[in-house]
Amino acid sequence: MSHWYSKTGDACHTYTDASGAEKPTGLREARKWGLLPSASGVVHVWANKGLERARERKLIATARITPYSEWGGTESFISEVMKAALADWELASSTGTVFHGLIESKLTKGEHSKTPIEWGGKMLDPEPLVDAALKVVSDIHILDVEKRVVRLKDGYAGTTDLPYARENGHILGVADWKTTKTTEKKKMAPKQGHVAQIAAYWMAYHGLHLDEIPSHAEGRNIYISTTEPGRIETLVYDHKELRKGWAAFKACLELWRQSNSYDPRGS
Repeated sequence: MSHWYSKTGDACHTYTDASGAEKPTGLREARKWGLLPSASGVVHVWANKGLERARERKLIATARITPYSEWGGTESFISEVMKAALADWELASSTGTVFHGLIESKLTKGEHSKTPIEWGGKMLDPEPLVDAALKVVSDIHILDVEKRVVRLKDGYAGTTDLPYARENGHILGVADWKTTKTTEKKKMAPKQGHVAQIAAYWMAYHGLHLDEIPSHAEGRNIYISTTEPGRIETLVYDHKELRKGWAAFKACLELWRQSNSYDPRGS
């Protein structure tokens, strides 16, 4: 589901239609109401060849074990195969959403959930996972949690996980939690588009009056493994890396506008 925001920062991911049913907001509604795309949605126009290949392989493997005769026709068969093949990615997305909620609850309310959560196919107590994640950000001063940001100048918005400062405010940063599958002994690396997303959040939170990433900027991706419970690694990006990410994000933004024939700055 695409995420959309109003120009005042309200989340508009869904809307209620004339019948009273809640539906996901689409491009048609966004145009009608002048909504802004999310930073993550903008980055998704960047073709990810590795992810595409992984999904193609999963589709082929799923099709081989899905009996065609049980689905009453080609369209039903295709729909079932796609649903089953993409289930892993849907689970990964829902796991990330749940984890963000747990972190937010602990940081804003000081509360731990006692309800076990599904984590890499297992039911785990979430408290050790959350405590381990918070331990790796003990060196920063957290400024906000799950903060909605808007950058009207470039026509996008989003929700940034953890804006922060360190060295008495001389370094300003943005951190983003990411749940991910990992392989034992294999070093984690930034996924495609993640630095660009961090740069976009940085400019929307710290740099509203700037056109370029300054030298006191910093960003972090905090990767939490869903396949090795307790494994957490932080990747830190300096201002040079963020500048490259900002350039990539602006390229994605222009491609997004042209692909959708929609520029919310003029609506």
